[in-house]
Amino acid sequence: MARLSQVIGQIPEALRPPRNLRDSGFRLGFNTALEVAENLHVLPSGLKARLGVYYSPPKFNFGWPMDEKKVVPTMRARDHADYLVFTSYEDPLTGDDIPILDERKTFALVQKHLEIPQPWVLRLEDNVRIDFDHEMGCLSLTNSYVNGNGTPSEEVVRRVKDFFGLDEEPRWFLDFTNTVWCPRYFFTLPNGDLIATDDF
Repeated sequence: MARLSQVIGQIPEALRPPRNLRDSGFRLGFNTALEVAENLHVLPSGLKARLGVYYSPPKFNFGWPMDEKKVVPTMRARDHADYLVFTSYEDPLTGDDIPILDERKTFALVQKHLEIPQPWVLRLEDNVRIDFDHEMGCLSLTNSYVNGNGTPSEEVVRRVKDFFGLDEEPRWFLDFTNTVWCPRYFFTLPNGDLIATDDF
């Protein structure tokens, strides 16, 4: 708890944990937290995860608003169709093969082409809140639950923006899979990735 008290002052009031740590959520309520998170370009250190069991912040993804429906036409329009990889599944009613984007392989190819170094990983995150009324995906390079908690260089950001034709700067989006302050256990996987669980 002492460590939480040391970093709490670095966090905007609306994104701080409830005063009663037996509760989960945000100090001023979820709606107010979401409004503040709409312009979160720099992540305060108090919102970055660390190892151990403690009352921890929600997860934030760093990137741009985007989902599968937007990725495919965007890449085709910019002559990047060669990097699109599709798989398929059989429609149980018609027996037809339905093509779907293989996100992992597609973004692995794009990452290699753009020469984006580790630890940054280009991927689509499914559930982020863009604003109060809209939830969609995020073209992400990192998140606040990653070891090191850094952000990519301006050069890496520029390469991604140029490839996808993005005008806006990346920012931190609240992730709906871990969306509130609550007790969590953070530990590292053999590959060095940081992972969180509230089942302990």
